[in-house]
Amino acid sequence: MLLNRTSTLDLVALILISMLACAAARCEAQLGKKPFTVTDEIGLTLFGDSGGGRPELHFSPDGNYFAVWTERGLLDLDRVEDSIGFYRSADIDNFLKNTAESQPPSPVWVVTRSDKEGSIIRNWSWLAESSGVVFLEQMAGGGQRLVLADVRKKTTEPLTSEIEMVKAFDVRDRNHYVYTVADPAPLQKMRDERREPMIVGTGRDLSELLFPGDALTLRMTATRSYLWAVVAGKRFQVKHDRTPLVLFGGGFVLSPDGASLVTTLPVSDVPQ
Repeated sequence: MLLNRTSTLDLVALILISMLACAAARCEAQLGKKPFTVTDEIGLTLFGDSGGGRPELHFSPDGNYFAVWTERGLLDLDRVEDSIGFYRSADIDNFLKNTAESQPPSPVWVVTRSDKEGSIIRNWSWLAESSGVVFLEQMAGGGQRLVLADVRKKTTEPLTSEIEMVKAFDVRDRNHYVYTVADPAPLQKMRDERREPMIVGTGRDLSELLFPGDALTLRMTATRSYLWAVVAGKRFQVKHDRTPLVLFGGGFVLSPDGASLVTTLPVSDVPQ
């Protein structure tokens, strides 16, 4: 591995500052000094969420790549664009060692997704063999699906259906991963209610009433989810005593070999 993981944030900060400095210098040379406007702010590339979160960047397990998530507004299209840019660690290492280089290295590949609302790409993580990343993609209809981005082939491939609401996942490789799918009943009820002239608001969450079609509302409302797994390329719903295993927001972790899972479950019989 060429780069020390303990200096990851310093390294990426230097790279991003270099990129922004080069871009600012080019803009100033071409346009001259001008005020920073709302239009400029909308088109500004963010390396963390708008709430001030830390930059989302991760090295591949073998250290040969690192990937950076960004988000910006496309004012002319009235859309939000999310991207994951893949860089070779060797290119960055050479750039930092060669002070004569004026241009920072370009990404070897960039995956982009856009929609009316962000964030479109979230909760992404590398495959264990460093061939790519898997991320949750927000769909236009309010659902979320798993997508595999193969950095070696430079292709993307959906791993789940568009109509499902995938809530969480853990992955080892393209043939070993687990994910939870929200119970479709409350989601379908919300979609049906959108077509009704009125609904009963008693006992309902305020955000559900104010923003019934909002993607975040759909994700928050669907607290009950079912566990699915892909082992050795075979997809199946995880069951216990022939009954689908239900998770209520609990986390889970896949074993390194992708054959076992650890999670928390509610106790059916609480002793006195």
